[in-house]
Amino acid sequence: MKFLKSILVAVLLLSQLNCSSSSSQGAFLAPRSLAIDSTTDRLFVYESGQLMLVYTASTQEGLGNQPVISNSDDDATLRALLPESVTQMVAYNVDATNTRLFFLGQSTQSSTGSSVTNQLTVLNFDGSTFTADDLSPIVLSDGDSGTTDTDNSFYDMVLDQENGLVYVSDTSAGVVHVISATDGTVAAGPLTVAGSPSGLSLNDSRLYVCNVSSTTAEQVITVFDVSDYSSTTIDVGEPCGQIKVVSNDLLTVFLANITDRTRVLIQQVDTSTYDSSTDVSVQSASEIGGDGFLSGDESLTVGDETNSGGLTSAVNGLLLYATSSSVFGYVGQADGTIQFLAIDSEDNSYSSQSLLTSVTLLSDSKSFANGTVAYGYILGESGALLSIGLGTADVDVIN
Repeated sequence: MKFLKSILVAVLLLSQLNCSSSSSQGAFLAPRSLAIDSTTDRLFVYESGQLMLVYTASTQEGLGNQPVISNSDDDATLRALLPESVTQMVAYNVDATNTRLFFLGQSTQSSTGSSVTNQLTVLNFDGSTFTADDLSPIVLSDGDSGTTDTDNSFYDMVLDQENGLVYVSDTSAGVVHVISATDGTVAAGPLTVAGSPSGLSLNDSRLYVCNVSSTTAEQVITVFDVSDYSSTTIDVGEPCGQIKVVSNDLLTVFLANITDRTRVLIQQVDTSTYDSSTDVSVQSASEIGGDGFLSGDESLTVGDETNSGGLTSAVNGLLLYATSSSVFGYVGQADGTIQFLAIDSEDNSYSSQSLLTSVTLLSDSKSFANGTVAYGYILGESGALLSIGLGTADVDVIN
């Protein structure tokens, strides 16, 4: 039986800072995951310690001064609904009022009381109150009765709002789970991926799946056509973690981080076959990458000049945004640097610029666009939220 659980509503005032600023303790302590419901204009932030914050997603300017709907630090009601820890979160728009939130992480199995990783916790938010959803919990199973899935390693989760689906990559079982966001049932599959499926990205009715396998033959990006789940593969030849894909009328581009060294691929997809990609070329010898990639652990020769690479630390928090003539990329790094990429769709080439922030441990990233404004958000697990005007080098640090 569904039971209602409310959160205490508190109004918090935050201070907004730009990239070069610093401040005392603000509203963010240890943010871990982001989700956006574009229809209801909501930005959800999950904080370590089972805390939730909700903002207006379309208001970047003054975001830090918005009233925030939140549970108080000692509110046990919402904490009882949330998983013990959250690694991924997506927000499915139900209607003009309600958002259904899916949480992936470690939670307690009701039948045994033990901690498990293979279930999705589902909550509903109606603009003021979080409640347990009738769909919760959704148990993820690879279909093999001979093995247990309770301690599987789940890497990523993405939402297909248009088709009402949630995709979850299961690195342990080598599958991608396909769950209905409307009724919580298994909608297809699970989809088999040789190796260790990891990062996911949905673009133009194609689901792109990275692979962190140590076996060279399995180091590919698998591309599923979501209309029938037929698949092709794009050879990478290195373990691939996160991936982001975007298109305009001229090209389809992906960014993918290589997990065994400091490297990000910048590639154009062959959309006639979806089985190969080509380098997005670097525009000048002064850039911090080469044709088709950014790097931080090797010397790069472009023309007659050599540099030492430009990525300064571990990569996390990828964003891509497309206009009719350009694609813009943002590569977040652990030391707080964001590499801003401007990709010319006409000649398939990129330029780059380093954006320095006062934030460290950049991680989860999400974008918001409504036809009027386009913003990107990247979490800083050290205690901040980065707000980016997509298509620009403008970054605000909110902490």
